[in-house]
Amino acid sequence: MKFIKIYTRSQLVLLRSLNRLLGRYRLPRELLKRIDYILEDGSLGRKGFVLVLLDSVRDDVREIEDAINMYPIKVELENDVIRLEIRDGGSPMTREREWYLNYVQVHKTARRIGVIYSIQKKHLYKQL
Repeated sequence: MKFIKIYTRSQLVLLRSLNRLLGRYRLPRELLKRIDYILEDGSLGRKGFVLVLLDSVRDDVREIEDAINMYPIKVELENDVIRLEIRDGGSPMTREREWYLNYVQVHKTARRIGVIYSIQKKHLYKQL
């Protein structure tokens, strides 16, 4: 699974600069703005970060836990899944995908992780 972890605003600035070079993994502007808002908010804690999953997921809970890779520490997904409004700009990262934001709380720490991931529409409607 391909992903990007962003801890600081300077890493976000670097990602914005390199984004056009990512080819088919180029992130939409709306996602970069949302990451900026999350980092400004300060609700992630001192060691929190934003995790962007570049590949679309099918089983969101299991694949998110695997991408976070915090075993044996327990993590708990919050129930507040936020659907992100992303315009379909014709890039492979926006075509036929729904984008979501969920937060993960790491047990026994004040760390919180913001996870941005996508689900292909054909898999989303198949599960319902």
